[in-house]
Amino acid sequence: RSAVAEQYAGIDPDRVLIAAPQECIFLFLMSLLSPGDHVLVMSPAYQSLLSVPRAAGCQVTPIPVTEDGEGWVFDMDLLGREIKKNTACIIVNTPHNPTGLVLDVETRKILAETAAKHGIPVFCDEMYRGLEYGFESTPPSFCEEYPEAVCLSGLSKASGLPGLRIGYLVSHNRRYIEAAAALKDYTTICNAAPAEFLAEIAVRKREEILRRTLALVRNNLTAVEALFRRYPRVLTLKKGTGGSTILPRFRPGLSSETVAKDLVKEEDTLLVPGTLFGMAPEYFRIGLGRRDLPETLKRFDRYLERHYGTP
Repeated sequence: RSAVAEQYAGIDPDRVLIAAPQECIFLFLMSLLSPGDHVLVMSPAYQSLLSVPRAAGCQVTPIPVTEDGEGWVFDMDLLGREIKKNTACIIVNTPHNPTGLVLDVETRKILAETAAKHGIPVFCDEMYRGLEYGFESTPPSFCEEYPEAVCLSGLSKASGLPGLRIGYLVSHNRRYIEAAAALKDYTTICNAAPAEFLAEIAVRKREEILRRTLALVRNNLTAVEALFRRYPRVLTLKKGTGGSTILPRFRPGLSSETVAKDLVKEEDTLLVPGTLFGMAPEYFRIGLGRRDLPETLKRFDRYLERHYGTP
């Protein structure tokens, strides 16, 4: 906890809870929410960010991330209009999975002001923090900007160490951490000591690990862009500015579900259809965090050339 706290301004170890990342989501939301509450969730979203509030008996309103120009935007005006008297939490994710959107300074300021005006806590999923390839440096954690924010991070995404099963909740408001910790007595109670030992080493070497991961993401994004330039009439990429996932799309009328079924048969390669994220069928997700992505892209290229020809 001390090692994690050192990564955040004004945070001491008593304001940090260590648990598996998925467990962190469950612990915070189940300790905060009650049946009949209303929750606003940036969408598309990691499934539990939507399903845990619903399981708690809450009404959930998705606030969509949408295409705008060359990238993606989060509609803060819509979020403000959807706030109700019983809104108990706002859930956001930055860098965003799957689009790669990183909330900019102005959006973060409006989010903090809006939440403070209505006295609403913000749960900010920052699992991909540190991979902001469109920025000169990593933006501050949202818990450093809004006292009623609870931020989620961990080692399974940006640090590339999912096997440790170590994540953490961080907040200036100790009440949120204590409530989640009390509930943890009824889930896993404690973490595996060997995992915590290795995780502390990783946290203290975070900058070195992130440089390695960020280089991999940037190289893979360059390879994806090169492939997309070969098929401008078939593929469109609205790039994000961070994280290790992107959400490109096929031309209108071409379903990613159809391509996914063909691609696994013809090239033994998996494609994630956008429909799994509640998006239109032409969208699909690409992960940028694997070293074998260039080989995967070669298989995708063979499939595209076979079916659609090189322009």
